[in-house]
Amino acid sequence: MERDEVRLKILGAPNSIDVRALHRSLGGLIDLLHGSTESHWLISDLKVSSALVKLRPAMPSDVDWEGAFQEILAGLHHLESESSTPSSWGNTMVEALLQAGGLGKFAGVEGVELTLGTDAPIRIDGEIVANASRALKPPNTSLGSVAGKIDRYISRSGKKNFGLVDEATGKSVSVTFSASMEPRVVEAINKQILAWGLLRRDHTGRKVSLSLEDFELVESARGPVSLDDIVGVLGQDWTDGRSSVDWVREQRDQD
Repeated sequence: MERDEVRLKILGAPNSIDVRALHRSLGGLIDLLHGSTESHWLISDLKVSSALVKLRPAMPSDVDWEGAFQEILAGLHHLESESSTPSSWGNTMVEALLQAGGLGKFAGVEGVELTLGTDAPIRIDGEIVANASRALKPPNTSLGSVAGKIDRYISRSGKKNFGLVDEATGKSVSVTFSASMEPRVVEAINKQILAWGLLRRDHTGRKVSLSLEDFELVESARGPVSLDDIVGVLGQDWTDGRSSVDWVREQRDQD
């Protein structure tokens, strides 16, 4: 495997896999790759009897294939345990994954294995497919807001979004924004913000994505205040020039 190669392997006994499985899975893989990069992909290896195909970008030097691989891998690892759309994916990429990996109805197919570059192969098993399917259930969409810190920023192939770590849950929310907001977004990286717009929640109620209308910087909450911080804050005029000890004693004597 070369660093810029993608390998799709449909698991099963040689000469027993339904050809439609390869057709469907390869189409899904191409759609998945196009969700992260606009590159054209070429076949670099093909073994029909065992349904194995490798792809490479047509112009590797012009494509951020490393960033695309990282984005796809992060999404796959997310779907290993979560039934929600990965923060850097859209629904079209989840649908593409289901097409690439959901081959249970085809004869001879025992599973699908995807390898991106030099990373370890990932088996697109029943759990990933089931979580991807659940993630596509009709979302709850409404106007809403998210408060948190920007931890990830992407501006590639016309895609502009950032990850906003929700301070209430610690989970990342994918935020899409317009090109006119980009300078402000860049300035706000690693800062605390309050963002609002059209908010999408998954079937569990978790905030998944936000179509940004606007945002503002928010000062971090101040830590605990010590006694030293408040000494003298009221000034001596408040006690008519008397010390705090004398003032308290006088109040006590009056009671």
